[in-house]
Amino acid sequence: MYYNLEDTICAQSTPSGRGGIHVIRISGLNCLSLTSKCFKPFEFLENIESHHVYYGYFFNPISEIKLDEVLVTYFKHGQSFTGEMTVEISCHGNPVIVKNILETLIHLGCRMAEKGEFSYRAYKNGRITAPQAEALLSLIESNTESKISKSLSLLSGDIKSNLKSVESDLIWLISRLEAKIDFSTEDIEIASTEVLLDKLNPLLFQLKQSLSFFKTQNIVDKGIKTLILGSPNVGKSSLFNYFVGHQRSIVSSIAGTTRDYISESINFKGKSFEIIDTAGIRYSNDDVEEQGIFKINDLVKIADLIILLFSSDNFSLEFLDIIDSTWKSKQIIIAINKSDLVDSPTKIPNLKSGLKSLEIDFTIEPKFISVKNNHGLNGLIDNMTSLFDLEQEKDPLGVVSLRQFQELEFVLKELEQSYEILIEDLGDELVLFHLNLALKALLNIFYIDDDELIRDRIFKDFCLGK
Repeated sequence: MYYNLEDTICAQSTPSGRGGIHVIRISGLNCLSLTSKCFKPFEFLENIESHHVYYGYFFNPISEIKLDEVLVTYFKHGQSFTGEMTVEISCHGNPVIVKNILETLIHLGCRMAEKGEFSYRAYKNGRITAPQAEALLSLIESNTESKISKSLSLLSGDIKSNLKSVESDLIWLISRLEAKIDFSTEDIEIASTEVLLDKLNPLLFQLKQSLSFFKTQNIVDKGIKTLILGSPNVGKSSLFNYFVGHQRSIVSSIAGTTRDYISESINFKGKSFEIIDTAGIRYSNDDVEEQGIFKINDLVKIADLIILLFSSDNFSLEFLDIIDSTWKSKQIIIAINKSDLVDSPTKIPNLKSGLKSLEIDFTIEPKFISVKNNHGLNGLIDNMTSLFDLEQEKDPLGVVSLRQFQELEFVLKELEQSYEILIEDLGDELVLFHLNLALKALLNIFYIDDDELIRDRIFKDFCLGK
């Protein structure tokens, strides 16, 4: 991705479509003189004041046809978002009007901005840091209040302040180890292994907490992809219909009614779930059913939450041998349907031994439900939302982007290596090597020297007008 910073650029900064108003942003050295050719109040440029709103008509300077009644705001060099001379045109929210204004500006010498180019210019002109740019993108795209709040906090400051204590602790560890190595022949106790481990432990906890929060928040932000999996005729489609509130999926006592998967998005307690009803999983020579299993395994790999649905009259685990093994790494809820068919759910044959054989530590105990009698379903929904409850988690470091997350994942990996080497007493030099790698990755979050990396990994995800 390449930006020519000498050009005067323009773009629509509000979402496309019809609305009350649209805002067109122009940034660059010639933005004021270009606007003056199409907007009468700017005829005498020496009288134009920064941060003042001017009313008038935007017109085509060649045909002199009025294009719209507009409000125009001027921001002088050094006092705009980009740090450059900037003009913002507020016009009526008609896409045709926006198109005509942009075409006029381009005809006069403007260039359409690339994705993220306004924000990139702000970064190059020292108006924002790279982490603040990531916080800005996070703020625009956030779907949760907690992420909006976190993004705003980072936008007004800098992620460096959140990570400063981690940086200080790493430098402390590195300096103690360097001194320990330098004075290894002297009878001087610089820092014992116990002291170093005590310093590392809270760092590891902080990083794990922050990374876990980011992963959960990311899932909630994009919608929790939820698969209902089970053998044929255990009530998957009935449960799906209950979730979505109407008969969306065919319900039948005949096994194998659902051959493909269907999905709908619903909202439980402010969280968006994409509920997916899948075909009953069983060994079969039926080509259609085999294709259904292939699709299910593709869905398993990208799922966030899996509801393993069993039936009290047919508690069989065989279907689990057919699905992709990655299901075990997901958030899992076990629900046992048709609990009305037994006196006590705990009397279901093979229940305890079957669950024990899965060898998985479930966050939530199995839920006994009856879709037919509307029993236990509100509790099931409570369980689903509690697994992604951001109020129960904390983010001490304020991670807002995938780039930051990946750097901190690397930091965590190197610190875990350091911890193991200290425990096994494999050598201070090796510990120091991993600590230095961790520090370098940490500093990469807020000190980025590679301009191409900046453009390609941060600003490419912005919309055109930002």
